Amino acid sequence: MPDFFFIGEEELLVAFRLAGVGGRAVSGRDEALEAFLVATGQRERTGRPDEPANPEASGVGSKVLVLSSGVSALLEEETRAWQFGGDYPLIVEIPSPGESANESGSLLAAIREAVGISI
Repeated sequence: MPDFFFIGEEELLVAFRLAGVGGRAVSGRDEALEAFLVATGQRERTGRPDEPANPEASGVGSKVLVLSSGVSALLEEETRAWQFGGDYPLIVEIPSPGESANESGSLLAAIREAVGISI
């Protein structure tokens, strides 16, 4: 069972794979939603019937799900509902390529801005 799983842009996936983290490159909401639902265990992985299920390729059972901010924006409702549910995997958002950390509109950033402090 993988500890971390990444869903996002191809460029970031390559970097994560170099660090030993599995993931899935997605382009568009449909692919992102499918990868998210499979990684969180809300949907069975689709594939060929003769193809064995591989947790490293699907993210099933991961403890931390890393999403690029681009993917997180596509799945805002789903990720927010998952985070409020308090179940594993935990969701961590990182900036997409070409975006600084300050530009990301994550739930954590909104909380920090509302509270006015950062620890």
